[in-house]
Amino acid sequence: MSLLGGLLKRSTFANPDDFLRSALGGEPTASGVAMTSEKALGIPAVYAAVSLVSDAVGSLPLKVFKQTATGKAVDTTHPLSSVLHQLPNPEMTAIELRSAMQGHLMLRGNAFAEIQRDTSGRVVALWPLAPHLMTVTRDERRGLVYLYRLPDGRDVKWTWSQPKTQPAPIFHVRGLGYDGYTGYSPLTLHRETLGLAYAAKEYGARFFSNAGRPSGVLKAPGQLSDEARLRLKAAWDATTRGLSNAHRVAVLEEGIEWQQVGMDPEDSQMLQSLQYSDAQIATLLRVPPHMIGQVDRSTSWGTGIEAQQTMFLQYSLVPWLSRWEQAAGRDLLSVKGFATRSVRFVVQGMLRGDLQSRSAFYQTMFDRGVFSVNDILELEDRNTIGPAGDVRYVMGNLMPLGETPIAAPEPAPRPALTGDTEPEGVM
Repeated sequence: MSLLGGLLKRSTFANPDDFLRSALGGEPTASGVAMTSEKALGIPAVYAAVSLVSDAVGSLPLKVFKQTATGKAVDTTHPLSSVLHQLPNPEMTAIELRSAMQGHLMLRGNAFAEIQRDTSGRVVALWPLAPHLMTVTRDERRGLVYLYRLPDGRDVKWTWSQPKTQPAPIFHVRGLGYDGYTGYSPLTLHRETLGLAYAAKEYGARFFSNAGRPSGVLKAPGQLSDEARLRLKAAWDATTRGLSNAHRVAVLEEGIEWQQVGMDPEDSQMLQSLQYSDAQIATLLRVPPHMIGQVDRSTSWGTGIEAQQTMFLQYSLVPWLSRWEQAAGRDLLSVKGFATRSVRFVVQGMLRGDLQSRSAFYQTMFDRGVFSVNDILELEDRNTIGPAGDVRYVMGNLMPLGETPIAAPEPAPRPALTGDTEPEGVM
């Protein structure tokens, strides 16, 4: 196990100020909510969007490909293959690691993992690092500097000064950024938006915990002692607070009166104006609203399930997948391996339509020589049939574009009639 693998047990600041903010409880907001990753995920729309994309990225196969004479093929013998596709470390599966890191990307804009290598420099494990504990800087002489704050307060530093010859110490997937080595933190940039959404959710819960009634005051005709005032408040809360006590009759004695402060129960519709729009959160995290439960409005993502799935892949997932692929090639492949190997997600499974659509597509590709029988079997997750299934066929009546058609043969001469003279009646 690596150094951090034994110390962290899961606990990431691409920004030097993030550690202080985390220690103070999160990003302060005008709504009074200090936003943290946990609070942001407490908003249903945020959790739905983050889990949707994170689980999709985590569940897609991530494989190592090698160049061949005819293109590329999966390299199952490469040491990195099992790390990316099966077990990135002894404690996590591939989907667990990638889902966690993708969640870091969507909320913090950066995802980090310590790279553990063997004595020959091959990657044998990846250990995720918390993004709010990582500071990334660039030194003109030393290159990129990663400074990580351990839970016990100690710091660990990695320096990557020669990317072309020195193996990367950190696997770093970056989101949208401005400096080239760190990504923006959506949790920081949009803390007011998320804080308002969280405050509205909490306000609604507190409102209905009081049976939908805002707070008020108990008026007494005379002055009460501190002890009597506290005893009266406790008795009132025990009688009326919570949904289980809704509409119970409270008995007021000795001239004490209840006076409501704030809005009437009929005005509870104001809560709707405080509820954050799930569609806005979907826009912020770049997911289609209908995929996080917003089905009460029309969608511009297509009219069929297949079209919507294709649009989700193209506009929501592919940008993230490309960042993962290129970061893996840069950080996990050696300079020599980078020239002949690449890391790619396999997304064909997400593009499958219904049986009729797939059948028509396969038939067209097979007739044109694009797919072989084995290609189709692999796309359907079925066993291939050996070398004979790799043969490709084309329709016999097709010809290369621009070639002149073969001239038709001359018709055979008409056989001569018997006799020296034409039959009677023939002019």
